Amino acid sequence: MKILMYKWKAYNHIDVEGHLIMRGHSVDIVEHTIYNVESDPVIEEEVRNRLSASSYDIFFSINYFPLISDICEEFSIPYVYWTCDSQITCMYHESIFNSCNIGFIFDYSDYITFKEMGANVSYLPLAGAFDRIQYLLSNSDENDLKNYENEVSFIGSMYNKNMYDKVRDYLPDYLKGYFDSALIIQQNLYTKNIFSDILTSDAVYELQKVIAKNPSSRTLSSEALIFSTAVLGFKTAQLERKSRLTSISKKCSLSVYTDDTNVQFGLGANKGEINYWQDAPKVFNRSRINLNLTIKNIRTGIPLRIYDILSSGGFVITNFQTELPMYFKNDEDIVWFSTTEEFEDKVTFYLKHEDERKKIAARGMQKIKEQHTYMHRFDAMSDAVPGL
Repeated sequence: MKILMYKWKAYNHIDVEGHLIMRGHSVDIVEHTIYNVESDPVIEEEVRNRLSASSYDIFFSINYFPLISDICEEFSIPYVYWTCDSQITCMYHESIFNSCNIGFIFDYSDYITFKEMGANVSYLPLAGAFDRIQYLLSNSDENDLKNYENEVSFIGSMYNKNMYDKVRDYLPDYLKGYFDSALIIQQNLYTKNIFSDILTSDAVYELQKVIAKNPSSRTLSSEALIFSTAVLGFKTAQLERKSRLTSISKKCSLSVYTDDTNVQFGLGANKGEINYWQDAPKVFNRSRINLNLTIKNIRTGIPLRIYDILSSGGFVITNFQTELPMYFKNDEDIVWFSTTEEFEDKVTFYLKHEDERKKIAARGMQKIKEQHTYMHRFDAMSDAVPGL
């Protein structure tokens, strides 16, 4: 196949592109930044020029972009996308029903939502870059790997630049208190997202004054949906991650690799941002315990971080996600928790039980190798896209 692929800052782009090429496909890249997912003249001109100049079998992207779907519909070319984020607001768009779309959604809850709406979607979990990561580690200098040794580590964004902090001052005082209280409650609920329940008609009415919808937009997203995901969801992640990491730093030696060097985590060390493709596997492999704290916007799915930790031979402790038992066994090839107390107890326990920790990491890595690589996922994808 000849494939035109849109590239943006997705951590799994390199692995997706690489495996498409390994499967014998020709892949050309469009790399302009999209500033407006509905209408962006620069990217629209680029895509139209590329499709006009050459014959492509499909257009492929990681995550869904309405303007790309519309152009593919115009050119009668299949638009294949695979989500890696729970990007509900982009997919709630009239273009989701375009006949060109062939979607693969990693979060089962989102898959059910859009399937019931009538969109052409399939469920497809994310994957581990097992071969690439193992090759990288086996060809890394031992002295270099020692630089990434940690007792407990976390790699991820702190979401300090979030929309809630921008709009909060424009909300009525009672609504500020209402949402601030909800954010506190949500931090202590690991298995439920309460935001859709708390957005009453009065709250939505006030939000409409702050979050103005473009009248020409074809989005199907309500103000309530946008606020619960793009606003409250990211703010919760900021508060939750800082709170969890600060708390656990009192019980272990913690290293945090993040994009915000100004954030402090109690006794933990902020080691700044690292290259996810080149350096994160070294951290995953050389940390005694890797932490995963899933953003609430991912309702049931398993985030990419877990697959890449296990692909690196790393041991991971993660918050519970509904889909975890579908693919992994708790305390056998992965470890999960459902409360703050359980989180701290499991970190403390596995730091003291090295043999059990190493056995779990080894079983987790083997499960990725046997069942959850990109080749496994593309084999499944080819059922809906023959020849892929």
